Amino acid sequence: FECREINFFQRFEIEDLVFMPLPMAHKVPTAGFKITYKNKQIVIATDTKEIKKECEEFIYGVDLLFIDALGEEKMFPQLLKGFFPDKPFEEVFQPDKIDHLTICQAKTIAQKLRVQKAVAVHLTHGNEPHYALENKYNDVHFVIGYDNLQFEF
Repeated sequence: FECREINFFQRFEIEDLVFMPLPMAHKVPTAGFKITYKNKQIVIATDTKEIKKECEEFIYGVDLLFIDALGEEKMFPQLLKGFFPDKPFEEVFQPDKIDHLTICQAKTIAQKLRVQKAVAVHLTHGNEPHYALENKYNDVHFVIGYDNLQFEF
């Protein structure tokens, strides 16, 4: 096992997989990854509040996008307060400081970038039940993720 430094937009290979680190918009340096295997392309974009312009061309039209979606916007105040129960609400809930996408934002990005399938991931506890989120948001190109979800290419 060998550790190596990686740089955004510089590809590297591990066996038959080609990886490209992509910068995410988060309060700490965070990388998403585009992974290419044979003719299939997957992007993992978590811990981000947006997809940066310079990343869009690398995500456009991919086969599968795993995208950050903490929850529904209406739930953010409650979700964030749960993370910091001892702090005053006004200190915790500052919309401009939120470093994650909502489900609606994630779905809009997936549509804009015309990905074949997008999976909302990084959802937190405190949202509506999973089946309720699926009923609201799932369609042929977008699904609410869950543990052990599998895809075949």
